[in-house]
Amino acid sequence: STPTAPTVTRSSPTGTPTNSTSQVISYGGLEAGASAQCKLDGAAAAPCAASPVTLNSLSSGTHSFSVTQSDAAGNVSSAGAVSWVVDVTPPPTPIVSGPSGTYGLTTASVAYSNSESGVTFQCKLDSAAYSACLPSPISLTGLGNGSHTYFVIATDPAGNVSSAGTATWTVDP
Repeated sequence: STPTAPTVTRSSPTGTPTNSTSQVISYGGLEAGASAQCKLDGAAAAPCAASPVTLNSLSSGTHSFSVTQSDAAGNVSSAGAVSWVVDVTPPPTPIVSGPSGTYGLTTASVAYSNSESGVTFQCKLDSAAYSACLPSPISLTGLGNGSHTYFVIATDPAGNVSSAGTATWTVDP
């Protein structure tokens, strides 16, 4: 009889999309005496390396890895498979708008956006640490005299981080 499809799992990393160009894949469920054939994307199937298999130098895009088993009588199983997306491209720099030049108030409104969907934003004022942004536009209060810069970075679902978008102005009431 035809053997069952092997179990195939991504063990490191497990998320998709991911910004990792390496992937560890485990397979199991082979019958005694069976041989495993592995296939990455559109490549020809070839004898599998021992589980877990480590793939390196993966390009951006969608990948699939499948495993079939052949028993001693030559019966071939259906494929067990996993698929995932590699994304190594940072999102665009956020667009940040706020006061500019010399500004006479100690309050300011700063807005930000990004053209890539699904990003999360981290913000900071001057030398503070980055933290999750409040929804745009943000109202800043209690600004001291002098130069201020508001920074916004975007992180995409794969974990890629953009360059910082900024708005800079000088408070001089």
